[in-house]
Amino acid sequence: MTEVEQVLFKCITDNDHRALTNFLESRKHGVNVIGMSESRGYSLLAFSAFKHHTHCFKAIYYHGITYNLP
Repeated sequence: MTEVEQVLFKCITDNDHRALTNFLESRKHGVNVIGMSESRGYSLLAFSAFKHHTHCFKAIYYHGITYNLP
C-alpha cells in the first residue's frame, strides 16, 4: 500500500472527513480514488460505507466524479 493510500484509509478509519477532504484537495488530480483498494479488497468507497462514515464517503465520491472520471 502506498503512502497516499495509507493516509486516505487512516482518515476513513478515524472518521476524519476534514483531513480527508483537505488531503484530496491538496492533491486534486494526483489522487485516483477510483482504483485504490486495501489488502482485504475494499475500495475507498466500500471501506467508508462499511464503516458507516457518510461524510468520508461523500468526500471520496465527489472527488472521484470531479477529478477521476472522464
